[in-house]
Amino acid sequence: MSVEAKLMAIRLGLILAMEKENVHNIILITDSIVTTKKIFESKIDPLQNIFIPVILVVNSFFKRDGKNKIQF
Repeated sequence: MSVEAKLMAIRLGLILAMEKENVHNIILITDSIVTTKKIFESKIDPLQNIFIPVILVVNSFFKRDGKNKIQF
């Protein structure tokens, strides 16, 4: 599977999980932590444009409740 496909799958899964009101803990199981880390890198990368929406949802998820967290 390509890096782009993995990133898209992670994005979709995170967004779906974080949009649920009673979700406080997300555990992401992946075979590519390097790919996953690309979501949170601060340098500009063309693939990050895909993930701007997920960062907005992540911020909203964390602000909604102090006990919300994501584990990798």
